[in-house]
Amino acid sequence: MNINEILTSQITVVKELSELLDYEKEVLKKDLASELPAIIEGKKEIARKIAVLEKNRQNLCGNKTADEMISEGIVDISKIEELRSLINIVKEKDETNLALTKQSLNYIRMITFALNPNNKNVVYKNNGAVGDTSSTGIFTTTV
Repeated sequence: MNINEILTSQITVVKELSELLDYEKEVLKKDLASELPAIIEGKKEIARKIAVLEKNRQNLCGNKTADEMISEGIVDISKIEELRSLINIVKEKDETNLALTKQSLNYIRMITFALNPNNKNVVYKNNGAVGDTSSTGIFTTTV
């Protein structure tokens, strides 16, 4: 595999990540939490692909930067610019999804606090009365 093939593969993988982040955004907007584990696995797979491609790139070019490879005529500037552009887009999408995730978690905390303002776990005693967990532990509980 030569450096141009590696760059083409990197561009393809970053496009896959961009599409996955678009899907993640829709999942977060529609509150489809059951879809998130598959998205996480997809991100892990893409990370593995990127790591393999980067290792191949380093084997071919060492620690040369993109600018060094361009100035030496090893790679075409258009591919590097496309890759940089895609990476910036992916960063923006990732930041958006992170903000949506944080917003969702804050909403959950707000609702949880509204339902249970004292932040105590509600349990039922043996007689069916509602109590708190202050005196309940693994060794004080009866079955």
